[in-house]
Amino acid sequence: DEQMILAPASVPQEQFLASTSTITLYAGAQGAGKTFAVVLNMVKFAAMQNSTIVCFRRTMGEMKDAGGIWQEAVPIFRKMFPDCKVRMDELEIYVPSTNSYLKFKSLQHPSDVDKALGAQYSAIFFDEATTFPFETYILPLLGRLRSAKTNYSPQMFWSTNPKFDHGIYHWIKDFYLDEYGIPLKEKSNIERWFVIQNDKPVWFESKDDALVYCDTLPMAGGHKIMPRSFRSIRAHVTDNIPLLRADPAYLSNLQGYPTIRRRIMLDGSWVAKEEESGYFKREWCEVLPCAPEERCKKVRVWDQSSTLPSSASPDPDWTRGTLVSKNKDSYYTVEDIKSLRDRPHKVEELIIRTAQEDGQSV
Repeated sequence: DEQMILAPASVPQEQFLASTSTITLYAGAQGAGKTFAVVLNMVKFAAMQNSTIVCFRRTMGEMKDAGGIWQEAVPIFRKMFPDCKVRMDELEIYVPSTNSYLKFKSLQHPSDVDKALGAQYSAIFFDEATTFPFETYILPLLGRLRSAKTNYSPQMFWSTNPKFDHGIYHWIKDFYLDEYGIPLKEKSNIERWFVIQNDKPVWFESKDDALVYCDTLPMAGGHKIMPRSFRSIRAHVTDNIPLLRADPAYLSNLQGYPTIRRRIMLDGSWVAKEEESGYFKREWCEVLPCAPEERCKKVRVWDQSSTLPSSASPDPDWTRGTLVSKNKDSYYTVEDIKSLRDRPHKVEELIIRTAQEDGQSV
């Protein structure tokens, strides 16, 4: 009889499969096998009793596209679970032997999120997580991680390519990334603990430290606030040995890209950003240890906004105040930037305070 062996193709995929954290991020460069890792993990949960699994993609078209996750999952599930029932119209898979359900859904509109908030899941997957608004689409679904019928704790998984300034970046930048926004190999797969306060995570290196902090917080709805766990796993093409054996030129092609594109496609940088058009490119500028000594003029210019972050507007525009100097050789240096997202009177206070700090020479 034909036998199918389904297994991780790399150490990061193995770590992704073995993670027990509340949230697991699997992110990195092209060719790291992220889609296969998600399918592999969904098979693991479907093999356990009474699982309710959902995989979200931003649009249904992306879900159904050739090479998309639905197309990749169906043949694998049919081989791994001969008794499974695939409902092509509903994009659902039911495994009778374990009484487990797997649903593939889109989250394109706020109404789709509202519908999802009425369900309960034991495992939630976001395929290409950076295509979803973070605060309004991804984080609210943490509350849907519930199941009284499984013998494991519910989990959420984010699989994605990096994206400049996405909300996920602000969760991982201070620990898992280097100065270029590239995932640190030595920090990969390290579990941390967090408590969300004022819509932001407060981080702890151990569960005990997080529990001590939780003891200081007021009860929520009669229940003690409990910490949750998180880990970020670095996905890199050099770990995908089957791909490199099948296509030896794949890595060389990625290495041949220009610097910025190589950081995105090969290194998996979260801060590199390709400028398709425009007048300014970041790589034109060098970073100086200090401001030039001889400056003939200094000017600060403001771009004002006046919205405080809120549940209705979680990511409003920033007020920015940029201080630029010019020397006798016509070299311009950005010396300082003030940033604020707040109401008009707070913006005016910042402008006045900064003008006093800059002094009459600016």
